[in-house]
Amino acid sequence: PSGQTFTYTIAYSISGTGIANNVTITDNVPPELDVLNTLPSSVVPSWTISGTPVTFNLGNLGPTSGTVQINVRFKPGITCNNKLACNNATIQATGNSGAKSNDVCVTATAAVKFTIEKLYYSGNVINGSTTYWIF
Repeated sequence: PSGQTFTYTIAYSISGTGIANNVTITDNVPPELDVLNTLPSSVVPSWTISGTPVTFNLGNLGPTSGTVQINVRFKPGITCNNKLACNNATIQATGNSGAKSNDVCVTATAAVKFTIEKLYYSGNVINGSTTYWIF
């Protein structure tokens, strides 16, 4: 639901026999989402938010694999029901063209749905009703 925290998990793998220098993972978090924090802080030396991208600076790495996570939420109170947010991530190193992940899409659902019914009368007879839905 809108305002509820969920997590993007990005799995990465570096293979070969050498060292990858200045490894970064960048996730272009959609503007419909608020970034709350990243995990695990013990593995990731630093992260920055510049606009919507979140960048993990992993430093110099030999062959390895791991995951990083971004905790996000749809903006509470202003996200419409069925709002779609899609994004992807890239990994790069100095002198390497890098790789791009698949797109991941998440759809918001309204946390609270209201229903209101309005009746109108002519004398003592109900002439009809109108139902309004608020999401």
